Amino acid sequence: MSKFVHPVRWSVARSWWRLALLASAVATPAASETFSIAAYTPSADQASVGGRATFDLQLDSFQTSLQASVEGGGLSGAPDDPLTRVSRGQSWTGSQAQMTTTWTPNVGARLEISLSDQIKHSLAQVDPLAPQMPSQVTNTSVRAAKVAAVLTPLSPFELRVGAEAGSNDTDVPATPVAGALTSASNLRNDSGRLFADLTWKPVSRLSLTAGEGLESLGVGSQGAGGASYGYVTPHISGVLTPWTNAEWTLSAERSVSPPAAAQFASFIGVAARPAGVSFQPDHGWSYSAVLKQTLPGAVVVSANLTQSSLQSVTDLGPVGATQAPISIGAGQRRQVDVALSAPVPVPGSAPLKLSASAGWLQSQVTDPFTGARRPISGDAPYKAEVNLAGGLGRLPVSWALKAQVTGPQAIYQMSQVDLISQTAGLGGTLAYRTGPITVGLQLDNIVGGGRTDTSLTYAGSRAFDVQDGSHQTHDDSRAVRLSFTRTL
Repeated sequence: MSKFVHPVRWSVARSWWRLALLASAVATPAASETFSIAAYTPSADQASVGGRATFDLQLDSFQTSLQASVEGGGLSGAPDDPLTRVSRGQSWTGSQAQMTTTWTPNVGARLEISLSDQIKHSLAQVDPLAPQMPSQVTNTSVRAAKVAAVLTPLSPFELRVGAEAGSNDTDVPATPVAGALTSASNLRNDSGRLFADLTWKPVSRLSLTAGEGLESLGVGSQGAGGASYGYVTPHISGVLTPWTNAEWTLSAERSVSPPAAAQFASFIGVAARPAGVSFQPDHGWSYSAVLKQTLPGAVVVSANLTQSSLQSVTDLGPVGATQAPISIGAGQRRQVDVALSAPVPVPGSAPLKLSASAGWLQSQVTDPFTGARRPISGDAPYKAEVNLAGGLGRLPVSWALKAQVTGPQAIYQMSQVDLISQTAGLGGTLAYRTGPITVGLQLDNIVGGGRTDTSLTYAGSRAFDVQDGSHQTHDDSRAVRLSFTRTL
């Protein structure tokens, strides 16, 4: 992990398979079930444009789905940089391609393959009034691959084995400043996993699954070396159908979150690290119970209770005389989620589609500065969403409304606490189809949606509880997006 390569992110060689997949899609539309291209605005707060091509093919035992997209945009008058206090403009371009393939040679075997590759190139340009500050180019690359084989060696057993791997690179090349070069940086996350699951279905209404995974996680930063971690992640679950259209699920698993390379670099960058202070991936055990029932009239209700015992939580904690991301100890999370979907009859017209969900979250961890118990940074105690969709009679027009609410959040640092208010907003979409072309309009937070961030600052560590100031900002979070899709 200590050796880093400085690749050319936008070379044709790195993008060959994107172009090949898209070219094959365009070249053989007659063999596909669907082929569509779309133009859209990916961002609402920037001048931006994007395009996407999607190709789906099914031939007997072979099924594949391909998608490729290209996006770009620009922003002027961005918020001040917290380090330089000068305004920046920003421009970016990005491309993404993904493929999912399933091959079923017979009823007792299935092979699944998925690949994805995403690249983003952004340029942050400082204010022309501060020419001594350099422009900053950032290249980000995210890649993932997964292969799984599903076999039925002996009924009623099903075996699933496979492997998956992924990497996430963030590269900031060296930039000339007044005849010199700023230091380049490279952050890298790697992950790999081998897994095997065995499912037993003794009767039609019951299935039991047990599995084991071997996780390999790596993280590194140029000039600061790297670290690697390994975990065994077992899991077990049972699904029972006690009566028609009902499903009960109980499960337990050990889960691991990949470490963030930027957090690792911040931790390594602190020269004086006391003994006992460590950095490691978040990991713990999670237990859940899920109830799902389909009622007459196509009404579906579900409830999910999850209890997580976190063995390690990463947060900003004391490292010498400053703060850095560290493992602050164990924590707890308890979450309840409920959901409902149902058709809504409308006299003389097709029924509307209603879906709603709500979640309540309670978490606790010991604050590394004050020693008091508090929620985990960023956790919102509740959230809810209601969606209603329908059409306009015989007109080729569809619409949808979305109302959502998110509870307040708090972000904790050594000398600052950010209190983010709750938010509630109403948005919607409108789509008009004429022949093979669909024009879509998306509006986020037409009503409401604003959030207020109140920053409380302290003199020194919060442990001394000496507050010396506050600052408040407001974000309306409104968005307008357009899309044009053509199906061939």
